[in-house]
Amino acid sequence: MTCSIKKLPDDLGVIIITLPKSSRGITAVPGIGWAADIEVLVFRDEFSLATNLSKLGACFAVDSLSSLGDSSLSTTITNAVRSNTEWVIDRCYLASPLEIMRNKYKMMSYHVGVGNCLFKCSSTAIYDSEVGTFNSLEACVYQIDHLMGQCNLGMPKCAEGLAEYVTANKEITS
Repeated sequence: MTCSIKKLPDDLGVIIITLPKSSRGITAVPGIGWAADIEVLVFRDEFSLATNLSKLGACFAVDSLSSLGDSSLSTTITNAVRSNTEWVIDRCYLASPLEIMRNKYKMMSYHVGVGNCLFKCSSTAIYDSEVGTFNSLEACVYQIDHLMGQCNLGMPKCAEGLAEYVTANKEITS
């Protein structure tokens, strides 16, 4: 699969990978609709993630590259990092931008079944500049649904499941 890689200045330790929408297959990506090309950020390590994530946007789904779901999309992203950098894959982090509309994270993917999601609920963190950083599964009201295989990160149900957490914590931080 073809992808484009944009390297930001080397001291940041960040690359931007853009993939055509056709490369997704049936893989759900939080915040990125089916008709859109996929653009994600890859960070060299935890330090570059902690230092630069807030400079590049206000809200992201974040996980380590080695913890991603098993899909052709995650393999394509990992191979792109391997072939274009000298970074250690086990230390890299992937961030997918999220939008917030009416106090809900925009999750535009559809239910594609267990195992067809780029991110895993159990290990993915949501970074939100207004709320803070939190584990997506711990904050979701649909934890039982996820454990029973009826929900994954990136599905429309996620927007509902995380909305209560976002709304409550925005009021606390305001």
